[in-house]
Amino acid sequence: MERKTSLQTTNSLQAHILLSSASTLCTLPSVSACLSKPRHVSSLATSVALNPWFVTGFSDAEACFRVSVIKNKNYKPGSVGEEGTKGGRGRLTSLPLSVRLYFQIGLHRKDEDILELIRLKLGAGKIYRSRSDSSDLQVSSFKDIGAVIAYFDKYPLITQKLADYLLFKQVFEMVANKEHLTVEGLKKIIAIKASINKGLPDELKEAYPDVEPVARCNIANKEIPDPN
Repeated sequence: MERKTSLQTTNSLQAHILLSSASTLCTLPSVSACLSKPRHVSSLATSVALNPWFVTGFSDAEACFRVSVIKNKNYKPGSVGEEGTKGGRGRLTSLPLSVRLYFQIGLHRKDEDILELIRLKLGAGKIYRSRSDSSDLQVSSFKDIGAVIAYFDKYPLITQKLADYLLFKQVFEMVANKEHLTVEGLKKIIAIKASINKGLPDELKEAYPDVEPVARCNIANKEIPDPN
């Protein structure tokens, strides 16, 4: 009996050390689940607070900044605005392509609670279950992308992911200034997209064979900030 009590005490002490050593080692409460639909979670324990630099480090390793250039369903051929018209000089009232921005982190479903904590820290996005064993935190609304930009400006990335982010931010600013609604602006965004992640898909390469990828920043010797 004495030995059993001693083992229980040891195990309890080890568990206490693990739980108190880092917030990311806490046993998180379960969150509500839904399949292939956005989750709306309101009951996750607010006592678990992530250091903001944890989100930065995690994003350096796992996040994706994605610029999507897709077909515009509202496109009408011959709708180029002229000077003095509603479209304005060089402005298209309807473009064959539209631009969307996405910030995304995908994890195994067993780590879904981590995504929820990151979502709460960013104050943006929704969590989806895209496959049977995986979950994705996705930010796609323009307003929420602005919140992501503000976060990583304050807590900057330090790996080569920072180069992707800076190009992503450039596209965000262009969209905010309506430059994506001009022929030249769209071409510039496509050139930026060519330098992010895996570059252009074959369809865009064929449609814009003369587009040259923009130069990426060379991220070197970035120091890890002291979170304290």
